[in-house]
Amino acid sequence: MTSESKGNRSQSFEHMRMKLFFYENIPLSNEIIGIEEEYKIQDHIIDVYVELANGNKIAIELQHSKISDTKLLERTLNYNKQGIYVLWILNGNSFNRAPHDQDEIRISKLESQLHTIYNGRVYYINMESKGVISGVYTLSYVPYFNIKDVIYKKKATSKRCVYCQEIKTLELKCISGKYKLAMFEDVNIKSRCETDIYQLLRKCCKAKFKEELTNKPQTLIIPVVKIVSLLRDKYGFYLVYDALKTSKNKSNKLKIARLGFMKDSEEKIRECIKIYLSDYIDLYKR
Repeated sequence: MTSESKGNRSQSFEHMRMKLFFYENIPLSNEIIGIEEEYKIQDHIIDVYVELANGNKIAIELQHSKISDTKLLERTLNYNKQGIYVLWILNGNSFNRAPHDQDEIRISKLESQLHTIYNGRVYYINMESKGVISGVYTLSYVPYFNIKDVIYKKKATSKRCVYCQEIKTLELKCISGKYKLAMFEDVNIKSRCETDIYQLLRKCCKAKFKEELTNKPQTLIIPVVKIVSLLRDKYGFYLVYDALKTSKNKSNKLKIARLGFMKDSEEKIRECIKIYLSDYIDLYKR
């Protein structure tokens, strides 16, 4: 047997193991009408096809070998046209991924595409021919850049920092947007970080408003280093900074009027955020 045929055999066996894992475990966390391996639909064979009790139809696509991001989107849209939601899960072993945090790594175009469409996460399971090495987990990627002193505004490279979360339940949910996607009932780590930043900023606003007895302030300037120092033990530097940096990119509770270099309360020019107190507290509540 050639080395190439050995590789194909190993790949097929690992893929089979992945399909069996989800075929056996998805019904344990979901109310389903039916589940089937290798379900044929037109010119495609779905790895694991699930029909939930609520009528939603899901294609679980388990990617052990690497495919192009273009092919991934084409297949996703093809399923969507037939009313099927899609859940993509990668074999971490094939992409040199492991369930732990890591700095300075490069990601493939496929992973980058999945990270975008799944709102800042990629689903993995690590499977070898002998069985499961690690259960389902997500990796979230944020830009990595060089930090110099306390100045945080540096040019991001193509490298990424990785943040891992274990998936504790295989309960499925479906979302509709540009694509019809299936996901697990997990909360993205960046969303949790944004919530904690919001609570921190709300606390700062309350303290500032209470402190000023007259001439009540409308805005507050907070050094980035202060926010990072309070949350980096829980989330790390890069995730906190990225949450601040991208707060304007979407409509959520985290509202930042400006992020840049400005004078703080000590008249020092540092990278700070400027926020409106009214975005975090009721200024007229008695």
